[in-house]
Amino acid sequence: MSVIWIVIYGIIYSYSEKFSELFGENHILTVFLIMLYIGALYMFLKKQKRLSVYGLCFPKYWRKKDVGWLMPLLSFPFANMYLQRNQTMLQNSWIMFLLMLFTVFLEELLFRGYLLVYLFEKCGIDNKWIGMIISSVLFGMFHIVNIFQGADILYTMIQMLCACGIGLCLCVLVSQYKSIFPGTIVHYIINITSFDMEKSNYHVLLFFFILSVLHIFYACLLKWKWRTI
Repeated sequence: MSVIWIVIYGIIYSYSEKFSELFGENHILTVFLIMLYIGALYMFLKKQKRLSVYGLCFPKYWRKKDVGWLMPLLSFPFANMYLQRNQTMLQNSWIMFLLMLFTVFLEELLFRGYLLVYLFEKCGIDNKWIGMIISSVLFGMFHIVNIFQGADILYTMIQMLCACGIGLCLCVLVSQYKSIFPGTIVHYIINITSFDMEKSNYHVLLFFFILSVLHIFYACLLKWKWRTI
């Protein structure tokens, strides 16, 4: 069922982006529909009386010393702002901030909340690490929808790898803190500082490729550091 919700989200996002221009404002229809979709998903999960299981709760087991371990997860935002300071989402309209807020929250709830719990409980995956990998790979593959928006194939492949590497780290976070909110904050900062990599040269794309791979290794390090998850 979680996969069905993800597929529907992909369809809504793809088509609403195309029709938003008819309303005279890019992304306006997408923001409205995603907001409604979040409400529908929330009510669906609430009926199961397991919102806290899906990570809709305050973080647990929070320790101040963990802050240092979370700092490397901000390497993507710092790289985004340094490489393309004049093209980041920070320069765009308020509608983009809302779009990022709603889509980031929805993606965390879908991929690191609903889907991850489904993999842990319903698919008989005893090893949580396997569930995290599957969730992260699906999260990366989900970004293929950008091709239908006219994105370049090479750019989309790099973006998919970035999403996979980041997604794996966020899976570790939600498994550690039993909440999607720490990952939502990191994910949101990454998105609002992102830029159009299609306009970048191959050196920049290579840099993000390497950074994505490093995030995969860092997720393994966090998993080893936090052995309780």
